[in-house]
Amino acid sequence: MARGRMTIGLYNSTIRCGSPRRTAEPSARAAPIALAFDANLATFGFPFEKELGTPEDVAAWVSGTTSIGERASI
Repeated sequence: MARGRMTIGLYNSTIRCGSPRRTAEPSARAAPIALAFDANLATFGFPFEKELGTPEDVAAWVSGTTSIGERASI
C-alpha cells in the first residue's frame, strides 16, 4: 500500500519581525534533511515576502540570503 511522501513541518516560534537571514536559516538547515529522506519541507509562520510564490522562488531566496553550506562554514 502506497503511503505517500513524508513532510517535515518547520514552525516559526520566534518573533515574526526578524532579519531576512533569521527567517532563512531554519529553512536552509532543514532542507538538506528533507532532501536526504526524500521528504517535503513545509514552513509555518515564516514571514516570507509575497513575491515568493513558488517553492523554487523560496529556495532561490534562501540560498541567496544565507551562507550556510558555503565553504563548510556556518
